Amino acid sequence: MSAFLLDVNVLIALIDEKHEKYHIALDWFSEASQSVWLTTPITENGAIRIVTQPRYRIPAIRYLDAVLALHTLTNIGQHRFCADNLSLLDPSVFDHLVSLNPKNITDTYLLALAAHHDAALATFDRRIVTDAVRLPNARIHLIGQET
Repeated sequence: MSAFLLDVNVLIALIDEKHEKYHIALDWFSEASQSVWLTTPITENGAIRIVTQPRYRIPAIRYLDAVLALHTLTNIGQHRFCADNLSLLDPSVFDHLVSLNPKNITDTYLLALAAHHDAALATFDRRIVTDAVRLPNARIHLIGQET
């Protein structure tokens, strides 16, 4: 059975019924939630931070509604909360010679964190830099690309 760390973009799609990928995420999650699935402080905070911004959508999702939606989601299936317990400075985990930019540092960190917890990073993002992660079990699960 596979385990999945849900990326921020997946959590957003699952808690916002108006999101363009809501149904894709929900269809995938209906099966994936039977496996162990993970959230972290970064993914939970990121999802809530984004959906509550007025520029995300009008009307913005209220903070309490976002928290309640995420809380409800984490009570489905085999959810586990895992700590952000890796250091981006650790050369045994990250290859610092691979150039990262501000837009992909967090995704690369989440990929390593997923591997550290023996999970795949479940995401819609097709631009994650995998070469910077030195863990041999680092893997991405692209939602909507299942074969």
